Amino acid sequence: MAIKDKSTHLNSKNTPVAKVITPVKKKPTPSSNTSVANLSSSNNPPKLKPNLIEKKERVHSIIPLQCPDKTPYGWAFENFYDAKEFLKHLCNRKNEITYLGEEEFKPFSNLTAHWVKSSSLGDNLWIIHIAVQENNEENAFPIQCFSLFSNKIARALLQQVIWPKQKVEVGKSIIMDDSTESELTLIIERNNKFVSEVIIGQSILPGDSELESLI
Repeated sequence: MAIKDKSTHLNSKNTPVAKVITPVKKKPTPSSNTSVANLSSSNNPPKLKPNLIEKKERVHSIIPLQCPDKTPYGWAFENFYDAKEFLKHLCNRKNEITYLGEEEFKPFSNLTAHWVKSSSLGDNLWIIHIAVQENNEENAFPIQCFSLFSNKIARALLQQVIWPKQKVEVGKSIIMDDSTESELTLIIERNNKFVSEVIIGQSILPGDSELESLI
């Protein structure tokens, strides 16, 4: 389903390393103080098997999103199921560099990836959100590179040949209205709360049974 545009305008140290999806053509040789994290094949999502009509019509779109005051909000990704692990790694909190194709993506502390099943913006979207209030943090995303980031992601996907060239596009920037921004923000806050609860739950799991029996 296409993005539902409700806007009024359309505009166009030592860092550990993560390799994404398959080996790439360009990667540095890790130094002795650099660790390498590899995605296992089990993390790679299965390929979709759409019918012929769906396959012919499906376009994988990257749409920059802006707040009503034109502040960068993030990016919407339509028909990106096959590349969801890549999007998640762009938002990793492990300070890992991500590689896809011949492109290198630095880690940023204020990017988060979210699955949006249904919204006024569109259905079945992946959203990468920029937490602007955290932009003073070290390693925060450089807002001045907002538009360039979309193009870099598209180049990486084409270099990796995940989809045919004619099926990948960077759409014009959407300036969201207040209601759409509020709706997305609420969805993201719910997702963040759920993740926090899972992390807290994992941190207080029972320990050794013999020791537990003593208390």
